Amino acid sequence: MPSAGFANRRALKLVALLAMLIAFVAQLVGALLPVVPLFIAASVVNLGLDLYLQHKQPGLLSLLGKIRLDITVRQLIRDMLILVGLLHIPGINPLKEQAPLTIGLLV
Repeated sequence: MPSAGFANRRALKLVALLAMLIAFVAQLVGALLPVVPLFIAASVVNLGLDLYLQHKQPGLLSLLGKIRLDITVRQLIRDMLILVGLLHIPGINPLKEQAPLTIGLLV
């Protein structure tokens, strides 16, 4: 029978994974609907949670690596969402004003 400490660690891992998933979804919603404050907040939470877990719970992130969601893939997803968010900013012509910025970010 598992001990209480084991159950608490497992619950903490589940909460951390759910928080990361919610942050990715919030970042996606903020990018697609152009809700800039939501997008910025979700981006900060997402990156901050990833950095915290890298330093404090590397074992949890190794579980993500087993399902092919390692650090490189997570960063590429964040970068893609940032580009989508930049292209959906209202009041800006993406082809005229954001093309140099987008090309610069891709280079």
